[in-house]
Amino acid sequence: MKGLLFVCVTLAGCATASPQSQPPDSGGVVGGRPDSGATVDSKPPPDAAPLPDAPPGMQTVTLSETNNMTATTGAIACTVNDPIFGTVPIGTGDNQWYRIFKLSDFGISGAFNVQQVTFWIEDAEAGSGTTQPATIKIGTYSGTLEQDTISTGSITNITQQAITIPNGQGTNLATNINATVPAGSNLIVSVETPDGSGPGNFFYIGVSAGGETKKGYLGSTKCSVTTPKALTSAGGLNQPTNSVLLTVTGTK
Repeated sequence: MKGLLFVCVTLAGCATASPQSQPPDSGGVVGGRPDSGATVDSKPPPDAAPLPDAPPGMQTVTLSETNNMTATTGAIACTVNDPIFGTVPIGTGDNQWYRIFKLSDFGISGAFNVQQVTFWIEDAEAGSGTTQPATIKIGTYSGTLEQDTISTGSITNITQQAITIPNGQGTNLATNINATVPAGSNLIVSVETPDGSGPGNFFYIGVSAGGETKKGYLGSTKCSVTTPKALTSAGGLNQPTNSVLLTVTGTK
């Protein structure tokens, strides 16, 4: 159940992100899941179509940038509060979570054939029904890596796929998606949800507290984070225990 407690965070260089300090007309604040004290247990992905064996001479590789895959509580997202009651959350706004994988870091010298994207779910609650919409995008990134922000203008989209996220806590979702990422590229993957404050949808992506080898990012128009910021970086959203749990599997 969604509670009435809203956990705010402090943005680097700014005051506490409370409803009083949010940017004008932003409609939301970047904060934690209302039921932030709930326990999250890592569970296997729901059934997805089995991946085919790698073709002869090729190898299946899973790209990951977290030190462990153990989910924890404390994920943040753009959250929209009731315009009358102020601190009562009515849904999460639009959110875009990103990870960038430099193919050469994973010993991939040729093209990488994406087959599956898996992300963890701390909390997904549809306002009505049992699912809510989202989109997975695969592309390349030509900007400078490991900055506190990423430039959306440096993203070239290769493919995208509409998905539905089922209600649940402490689960993960595997989606089969096909894309060929050119040799020498930086692969960028995003999980994007529309503004859910109208229908009352809540979604918080799963995170790990074990640290990460590369930065993950969060963007949101609703919360005026139009330039996506690194979650764990002090120059970004300064959330050191929010390493986005998202992997990409394919063949090289």
